[in-house]
Amino acid sequence: MPALIKLANDRDWIGLASALGSIAKPLPQSQRAELFVRSVVSGDTKLLAKIMSLGISPNAVWNTYTPLTTACELLDAKVIRWLLKQGADVRKKGYDQATGLIAIAKLGLEWDDATLREEGVRIARFLLKFGCPVNARDVVGRTALDYAFESNWLALTKLLVRSGAKLRYCEDGGAMAGFYMVRMSGTSDACAQYLKAGGKPTHIVTEDLTVLDWAQKCGRHDLVQMLT
Repeated sequence: MPALIKLANDRDWIGLASALGSIAKPLPQSQRAELFVRSVVSGDTKLLAKIMSLGISPNAVWNTYTPLTTACELLDAKVIRWLLKQGADVRKKGYDQATGLIAIAKLGLEWDDATLREEGVRIARFLLKFGCPVNARDVVGRTALDYAFESNWLALTKLLVRSGAKLRYCEDGGAMAGFYMVRMSGTSDACAQYLKAGGKPTHIVTEDLTVLDWAQKCGRHDLVQMLT
C-alpha cells in the first residue's frame, strides 16, 4: 500500500497533512482518487483542499465510491457543502449506484435516533435544492422514498413527496412502499404521503393482497378509513 494511502487508511490525518507537503513526484490518478475518497472521513476540508491541489476532481471515483456520497453516508454537512462548492455533481452516483439522497435515506435502516434523523432531513433538503434527483434508483431499483417508508422515517417521507417523489419510480412500482407504509407506526400521516405520491388502495403489495387488504389484516382501521 502506498505511503499516503496507508496514512489515510490508518486515519493518521496529521501525518497525512505533513506528508502531502513533501511529495517528490505526482501520484497516479487512481491513487489520488483513493486518497481523496478515503480522506473524506477526516471531516477536514483543509486537508481535502490539499489533496485536491494534487490535481483531483471533486467527482473522483474510487472503488465505486465518490467523495460526495461518502460524505452523505457520514452525514457530514460541512464536507458536503464544501464539496458542492468545489463543483461536486449532486447527480453523480456512488456505491451501489446510490445518489447522496439515497445514501442518506438508507441510513434510516440502521438507526432511529431523532437527532441524527433531523440532521439527515436537513442535509437531504440541501441536496434537493442543489438538484439531486428525487426519483433516482440504486442498483436494486430502489429510490430514497422506498427506504424512507421502510425505515418508518416520516419526516424524510414528507420531504421527498413534497419534492416530487413518485411511487411509480419505486421498487415494483411502489408495492413494497405500500407494504411498509401500513406497518409505519404513529399517525396515519404516512398513508397521506403514500396517496400524494400516487399510491392506490388497490395496489398489490404481497401474496395477492392489496394495500387496503393489508391494512385490514394488520388491524389498521385508521388507514382503512383513509383508503376507502
